[in-house]
Amino acid sequence: MKHKIIVFSFVLILFLAGCISNTLNKQKVSSLKEKGYSITALQDYDPTLCSGMGVVKGGSGDIGLKLQAYDSESGEMINTERTYFDFPGHNGGSGGTSNERFWCYQTDSTFPISVSVVAKGYIPIQDLNIGTVPVGKMYLVKVLMKKKPTCYYDKDNLKQFFKYIKEGFGLSENQYTIKCMDSDITRGGFVEAQGNLTTGGKFELLFRWGWCSSGGADCGWTKCFAVKDNDELFKNVKNKLCNEISSKGYHYEDICTSPAYDNTEEVRQKCLDGEFEYFIGNKKVISIVQNSGRCSSSVGRGSPDCLSIY
Repeated sequence: MKHKIIVFSFVLILFLAGCISNTLNKQKVSSLKEKGYSITALQDYDPTLCSGMGVVKGGSGDIGLKLQAYDSESGEMINTERTYFDFPGHNGGSGGTSNERFWCYQTDSTFPISVSVVAKGYIPIQDLNIGTVPVGKMYLVKVLMKKKPTCYYDKDNLKQFFKYIKEGFGLSENQYTIKCMDSDITRGGFVEAQGNLTTGGKFELLFRWGWCSSGGADCGWTKCFAVKDNDELFKNVKNKLCNEISSKGYHYEDICTSPAYDNTEEVRQKCLDGEFEYFIGNKKVISIVQNSGRCSSSVGRGSPDCLSIY
């Protein structure tokens, strides 16, 4: 009997803990919903807690900023992929942060702060103005994020979206209509979409680019293009992608010490011969991962499901 009472008590404690946790989550949501964000000073400025430092033009004091994002319905904390803090009009800011790390800035108390956040499965937050704060403190910024619907349509970035589809796949606006599309038009961002082709058939695509424009690491891209019932257009896109890939190594004294090589033409021919393709029923897919770093570039076959890559 005593054993049963102990077990029952343990279960009851777990149940009550769950209830308390849910109540706290609801309180978080309720307190954030009015503005969609909150900013709280946690302690005096401490440079040892900073994971990175940014300098804002004209700034003379220091602050630390850490972001935590919460699901707008459940109140559960969610993992962010990228967070940027900026200071509009004052030339400075940015920097990726996680839920547990501070990014620090030399700034001024009169400079407004804006935040942009990307989290998988959620509608991105772009340039949310969170106002000004006194310098000399470490701050916690909390934001609410809404889940993306199954078929999301990011109408705010359409102009940029069309630009990237033209650059990435050679497709003009009059060649397709969009059913669903999503994008993150930032460094290390992506565009993805599905829809109908004006010459017949359906398409899916993803274009993701690296964090840098030249030099350093992660300067490559991922492109995936899938088509049903339009072999001619698939061929045109395939030719464009295959003729853009690069496979070579560089030799620079004290930096890149391996022998130089260049087998780009060989890899491009393999691509044209179908090295990076999939055939799934009546759907044709070409999926390429172009890796590019300071000392070499290489090409690999990507996922056959364009819309599951991101």
